[in-house]
Amino acid sequence: MSRFDTAKQDSDPTQALQRLKRQAIVVVLVQIAGALALAHLLSSFWPQPVVMRWALVTMVAFLHIWSLTWRQLPSHRSADGTAYLPALGPGNLLSLFRAWLLACLAGFVLTPWPPGIWAWLPALLVTLATLSGTFDGYAARVSGYASALGDFLDAELDALGILVVVSVAIHLGHLPLWFLIIGLARYVFTTALSWRQRLHRPSHPLSPSVMRRMLAGMLMGFLTVTLWPIVNLQVMTLTGAVFAVPFLAIFLRDWLVVSTRLDVSSPTYERWQARAQKVFMGWLPLGLRLIGGLALVAVLWQGMTQFRESVAAFSDFGYPAATWLLALFLLLEVVGLPLLVLGVAGRWVALLLLLPVGFTALTSVAGPEHLIVLLACVYGLIFGSGWRSRWQPEEAWFRR
Repeated sequence: MSRFDTAKQDSDPTQALQRLKRQAIVVVLVQIAGALALAHLLSSFWPQPVVMRWALVTMVAFLHIWSLTWRQLPSHRSADGTAYLPALGPGNLLSLFRAWLLACLAGFVLTPWPPGIWAWLPALLVTLATLSGTFDGYAARVSGYASALGDFLDAELDALGILVVVSVAIHLGHLPLWFLIIGLARYVFTTALSWRQRLHRPSHPLSPSVMRRMLAGMLMGFLTVTLWPIVNLQVMTLTGAVFAVPFLAIFLRDWLVVSTRLDVSSPTYERWQARAQKVFMGWLPLGLRLIGGLALVAVLWQGMTQFRESVAAFSDFGYPAATWLLALFLLLEVVGLPLLVLGVAGRWVALLLLLPVGFTALTSVAGPEHLIVLLACVYGLIFGSGWRSRWQPEEAWFRR
């Protein structure tokens, strides 16, 4: 018998729930103290009215998250549902830390950019939140504290995280206003589904989707970059469109499924799905590899023939060690060129090339060829390298 089973059997259900509530209150008090400490830090470079705006939005987000969490505490039960788990557990604590980070990030939706090095603070908050969301489920499983509460927090914080980051990025000028559709997508979906259920209309459950989860993870990675103070609206808009189209297409497909308008087991759907996979995950990635390879040749030629001008542009932009950085970027592009064209470890190579091409695209030396390579790499990262790929060892990792 495990220590969890012993605790469950020895605990009165009422007392066990009260113990969980006391632990939750302690976490709330710690989070309030952390928010006050962060507000004190912000007051060192912002005037009091700006800090108050940040604190107001942060508290609204904070109260929303904790009202949901408090109502869901009774779902923190063992796998068989017979008893409460003896503690919140490391997974839920990570999730609640993620919730605190997102609440603090939400405060920036009514503030200007922090000055100097503090401009990286929103990016730091969303990066820590993304890392917490990556490991909270794993921590809950290995510690034995996995429960419906953790599943609920994971889903809610995924949706809230996208909405908060999109809203802050739009406010700070790094995403266009239309990208708010992405932030609101899940809330519109769940509200419409709830409305159908209230009207007693039929609905069909969604089956698990590898592409849905993989795209959501990649989208959160992209949104993390949107809060880097060095990026600009043009690059983020073009890159974001590549994420937005399949993201919204999957939401539309899922709505047609749950509203019973689309039967995924029908031969017609299976035929159209096979055709779509051939186009979007077969031929199109192959074509983009070739086009991206040609554009990358132009990028390399420009980088080598205009090396001094590029170094000056890197220095003016604020990149450190501009000469060595540009040399490293050219080396990565030389190595990545044949791998990109041949489809060798396509997703990894796309991620590798996003580093030099993405950073160069922010400088004055970037031309249309940089944006073509950038879009080809983003597409390849999402959908893979397509047909005629020589080696794809990363596929299993990405699908997990």
